Amino acid sequence: HYVWLRHPLYRDLSHFNYDCKFHNELDRDFATHLSLMNGNFVVLWLYGKYCGKHESVSMETRYNYVRKVLKEKFKKVYDSDKFEESWTELAKELKVSIDPRQNSNQSDKDYNKIEKFENLSKEFKRWHKKYNNYDYKLFNEFCA
Repeated sequence: HYVWLRHPLYRDLSHFNYDCKFHNELDRDFATHLSLMNGNFVVLWLYGKYCGKHESVSMETRYNYVRKVLKEKFKKVYDSDKFEESWTELAKELKVSIDPRQNSNQSDKDYNKIEKFENLSKEFKRWHKKYNNYDYKLFNEFCA
């Protein structure tokens, strides 16, 4: 398996802006919206969806399990911000053409952004990192 991880704050911003497009946000304020959701979305998603685990265990236990799976079961973990270069590398390894590419991520053109990274305060960024500590740990270990 190969997987691309996205920086936790960029992932949450994108998800929030997408939800707002369809009026699925929990609150129009980004901070409030996030505080109404579970933190560590990536760890929770991989633990439940990919690993098929649903035990009610601590976040640290889930994180350690996901981390182990990423190390042992995945051939490579990529940073989604470096998708183009990683896709070129992967295509060579798999001996497939790098084209055609879909260019399907049209988020900047597809909808108006309610919240942008450059408008977030340092305090909010610190809170986000603490609230999503295990997602940041995964991203930093595998993508930094």
